[in-house]
Amino acid sequence: MERPKVKVVDVRGHSVFSELGDGIWQVEFAALGLTTTGASADEAYAAMRDAIYEAIEDEAIQQKWEAFAEAHHRVEDLPDEQWEELQRVVASSAAASAGLTLLDARSFDGFVSGPTPALVDYWAEWCMPCHQVAPVLRQVSEQLGGRLRVGKLNIDEHREIWERVDSQGIPTLVIYRAGEPVHMIIGAGRTVEELRAEIEPHLD
Repeated sequence: MERPKVKVVDVRGHSVFSELGDGIWQVEFAALGLTTTGASADEAYAAMRDAIYEAIEDEAIQQKWEAFAEAHHRVEDLPDEQWEELQRVVASSAAASAGLTLLDARSFDGFVSGPTPALVDYWAEWCMPCHQVAPVLRQVSEQLGGRLRVGKLNIDEHREIWERVDSQGIPTLVIYRAGEPVHMIIGAGRTVEELRAEIEPHLD
């Protein structure tokens, strides 16, 4: 895996800092029309960052932010700490996925049509949440034993199958019985217990 690039927007460099007196600092970020204050320059800037996150929930301000970011960003390598964490997550995902069935166009229909309920993990190599869900899914697969078969399908390699699924995001987990989808789970973040609890009602 190549080290990803990230877009960095220097909000601080495009802000105006003023000392108002009595230990109060002000930060103005004219691009979004925001002004914040704090007991130090750093505190005022921290308040500005929070203000930006809150402000861009408004669609009009979000458009202004996106235009500013596009005009003023720079591209850098992913920071060392984040790069090391990314490599750790991907390695954990690969180890967890090794025991699951890798599906392709030839094996897919037979896999989901078998007598035992099947779960298909729709994923992609570039999708970090997909890598995060893999170890959880592996544990659920081991706990459920012969009650559930688990397979993985790379959506970038098999777009024609992914297009059958009524989902816009990945990871998407779909449970099939006799070839028909009966339940869909979208996104990562569930514990082993939570994922198992959502799957089990569709197995018996």
